[in-house]
Amino acid sequence: MPGERRPAKRGLALCLEWSAIAVGALSLAVAGCSVEEESSRTPKARSEFATPIPAPTADRGATAAIDLQPVDEAGIAKAVVSHRGEVVVLDVWATWCGPCVKEFPRLAKWNAKYGPEGLAVIAVSIDNEEDRESKVLPFLRKQDTEGVDLLQYIGGDHDAMVNSIDREWAGEVPALFIYDRAGKRVASLPGEREAKDVEARIEDVLTSASI
Repeated sequence: MPGERRPAKRGLALCLEWSAIAVGALSLAVAGCSVEEESSRTPKARSEFATPIPAPTADRGATAAIDLQPVDEAGIAKAVVSHRGEVVVLDVWATWCGPCVKEFPRLAKWNAKYGPEGLAVIAVSIDNEEDRESKVLPFLRKQDTEGVDLLQYIGGDHDAMVNSIDREWAGEVPALFIYDRAGKRVASLPGEREAKDVEARIEDVLTSASI
């Protein structure tokens, strides 16, 4: 299923497809992103590719505290290991990724639904480090993040981050990874996924033999 590739710093998010709306008018909707290194042509502002953020489930205000931890590849691995004994869902996302924004609210719902059974949820933003204050934190303040570990990748090497999680992963987002209670990655789910399909995988791992 198609997903979105993180744009390299100063790169372009080029993911658009046309869709019809009422009265025959057309609007642009983000469908997937690919990486294109900065070329000699003038790049478009990323806002031109923005997808409207879904209605927030909780708006905690501009000054609300969000515990967004900066991490590198080792930090992501450490976050997973810290939940040894639990099943872990690792979500890699970005504010510039339309499907990521659309799917983000389900993370807290999964934590509420499956947390009592031993599920931990980790969300790793791959937004550029300089977008932390202007984009990532404002977005998170409008979301329900209860029980979700919030990380932002600042390692600066997207390929290294991708390979540290799954060498078979092409790097598109959104991307979900499920780890069993022993910390072994047992599912890689890049691209958009139906919630019911992900939940079926989560339930399978939760009911498998514990460590």
